[in-house]
Amino acid sequence: MLSLTKRERNLAIGTGVTVGALLVYFVIISPLQQAWSDVESGQRAIVQQQHDARLVFNNRDHLKKAWETLTKSGLQSDASLAESQALNAVSRIADRAGVMGVALKTDSPSTEGSFVVKGVQMSGKGTMRQISQMIFLLESAPTPLRIVSLTISPQREGTDDLTVQMSLSTICLAPPPPPKTGARS
Repeated sequence: MLSLTKRERNLAIGTGVTVGALLVYFVIISPLQQAWSDVESGQRAIVQQQHDARLVFNNRDHLKKAWETLTKSGLQSDASLAESQALNAVSRIADRAGVMGVALKTDSPSTEGSFVVKGVQMSGKGTMRQISQMIFLLESAPTPLRIVSLTISPQREGTDDLTVQMSLSTICLAPPPPPKTGARS
């Protein structure tokens, strides 16, 4: 039988306790901590998903009302009707704001997703007050109009006689794609 001194026995016990503690930590405690951390991160992800879903749900009613307003107030299903509507609205708004010498020109349409985008180039003359009033009326019009670019320049330096040039766009629903017909064998 091996006889150990008291010091050796204490060292052996200390070493055994240390090895046991390390074994318990790496086999039991560390995996439990990792599992707990995974559960917490999964819980945070689920809470974020619930928050995002709530936002979508809450915005749905607002967007539905906005879509209904847009379709009732002038979203056309024909590009020529949308163009005519935009030209009439811009002309009417410019007259209402007091902008003079209005010239309108249309661009060729382009398709973006489910919509056809029709561009309108507008130029006119007026004071800063008249032009700002026209911009406000265009932005708040029920007709689907968007100001794409805007340039205001003086006719003569130091005066309130200004020239405005802007690019606007309007949208209409794109026609549905033609049905695909395939030959059957």
